[in-house]
Amino acid sequence: MNEFLKKFIMDTIIEMIDNNITEWEIRKYSLDWLNKGIFTTDDLMIINAKLNEKNTVINIVNSAEENEELSEVQAIESEE
Repeated sequence: MNEFLKKFIMDTIIEMIDNNITEWEIRKYSLDWLNKGIFTTDDLMIINAKLNEKNTVINIVNSAEENEELSEVQAIESEE
């Protein structure tokens, strides 16, 4: 197996994750390389972990923003 090609593709996928390409596009692209025999299921596990990590960060940020908005609404309501 061409390790340079595999590393190049993995680096590309990591950049896709970092640049907010949709999850389904990343998964489809990754599965294409699995079907071509370049990736293994271990590689897909790494990609899945990166996607989960990114989703966790997004959920934390969204939750913090929602809490901030709720606090603002409660502050306005208490002033009335």
